[in-house]
Amino acid sequence: MDNDVSTILTTLRLEADEESSPVFYTLEDLYERKLWYQLTTTLDEEFYQSNNIIHGLKLRLFDRFITKFWDKLNRLKLVEFLLLSLSDDQDLTDDEALEILSSWKAKIKDAFTKESRRSGTSEDEEGVSNLEYVQSLIYIDSEIAKLKLGFEDQKEDAKTMIDEISEKLESLNSVDNKINASYYNTLGEYYKINRDYNNFYYTSLLYLACVDEDFKKEKIPSSVQEAFCFDLAVSALLGDKIYNFGELIMHEHLFEVFNSHKNLKWLYGLVQTISEGDLKAFESLIETNKGYITEQCPVLLENINFLQQKICIMALIELVFSRPSNETMLPFSEIISNISLLTTDDEVEYLVMKCLSLKLIKGSIDQVNSQVNVTWIQPRIMSKSQISKLQQKLKDWNVKIGELTTILDNAGKEIWV
Repeated sequence: MDNDVSTILTTLRLEADEESSPVFYTLEDLYERKLWYQLTTTLDEEFYQSNNIIHGLKLRLFDRFITKFWDKLNRLKLVEFLLLSLSDDQDLTDDEALEILSSWKAKIKDAFTKESRRSGTSEDEEGVSNLEYVQSLIYIDSEIAKLKLGFEDQKEDAKTMIDEISEKLESLNSVDNKINASYYNTLGEYYKINRDYNNFYYTSLLYLACVDEDFKKEKIPSSVQEAFCFDLAVSALLGDKIYNFGELIMHEHLFEVFNSHKNLKWLYGLVQTISEGDLKAFESLIETNKGYITEQCPVLLENINFLQQKICIMALIELVFSRPSNETMLPFSEIISNISLLTTDDEVEYLVMKCLSLKLIKGSIDQVNSQVNVTWIQPRIMSKSQISKLQQKLKDWNVKIGELTTILDNAGKEIWV
C-alpha cells in the first residue's frame, strides 16, 4: 500500500460514511501545514469522541495515519486515541490488545528516555514534559493491568502493577481525570474478580465521580453503563459493611439508567426496599423476580440469609429513626412486631449487637426489662421519603416547643411583669 499520507486518508475516507468523510480533508490539510495541536484537537473532537464512526475505522486511522507523527502529539492524547481505537474494534482479542498496548508502552518509554538524555534532565525530575510522559505511562499501565486481570496466569502480575500505579499516583501533585478513571476502573475490576463487594462499591463510586459527565453525555456505551449499574447494585446489596445506599439511590443519572432498563429496574427497587427497611416489599420483589435472579444473578439467592439480616438491620434503624427523639427506649416486643423475620428476644438482642458492632447505632441493651436504649444513629444520605419523615419530626418538635413556650408564659406571668 502507498505510504503517502494523502493516499492513506483518501482510502480511509472512502471507507467512512458520508457524515464523517469531510473530517479527512481537514486532517490532511492540518497535517500538511504541521499544525499538530489543531490536528490533535480535530482528531479528538471530530473523530475519536464520535459514536458514529464505522467500527474498526478508528484503529485503521491510528495504525496508518497517527503512527506517522505520533511523536509530535501530546502523549496523553496519543494513549487516549490508542485506547479508543482498541475498544472500537470488536474483532480484536484481549491477547492482541495486550500485545499492542505493551509495544506502545515500550515506544513511549524509549522516547521518554531519549528526550531526557537530550535535554540533560532526569526521568524522575519534575516538569511539564516529564509529567506528560509519566502520566501517559501510568495510563497505559492501568489498561494493561486491566487486560491482565482477564488471564488466570497473569492476575498476580496485574495486582503488582496496580500497587505500583497507586504509589505513582500518590507521588504526583496533579493527575489527569482520565487516568484516575482508568485506575479506579481497573482496581474495581480486581475487586470484582475477588468478590470484594465493599471495596468494589466504594471504588466504583470513585470511578463514577471521574466519568459522571461521560455517563450523562453517553460517551460511554449504554451496554457498559448497564453492566456497571448492575454490578454496583449487587455489590451494594452484598457488601457486609455497606448500609448507606444514598450515593446510589440519589444519583440522578444512575436513576435514569436503572429505570430505562427492564433488567435493572427491579434491582434498583431491591436496593430501595433494603435502604428503607421495607420487609414486605423486599419479599415481594424477590418472589416476583425469582426466575430472573436464578438465571442472571444467582449470587443473590446464594446470599439470601445475609440479605434478610441486612434488611432487618435497616428496618431496625428505620424504626428508631421514625420514633420521636425523646423516646429512646425501644422494647423488644415493639421490634418483633415491626420486623416479622424476628420471633424471639434472643434474635432481637443479636440484631442490636450486630448494629452496635457495625457502629450503625450507639446505645445499650437492658436485658432485664427487654429493651434497648438508642442514643445515636449513624449519619446517612436520606431518600425523599426519609427526608419527609424528618420534616414531620421537625414539625412535631416545633409544635412541642410552641406548647412549652405557652405553658411557661402562662405559668410565669407574674414574674415576667
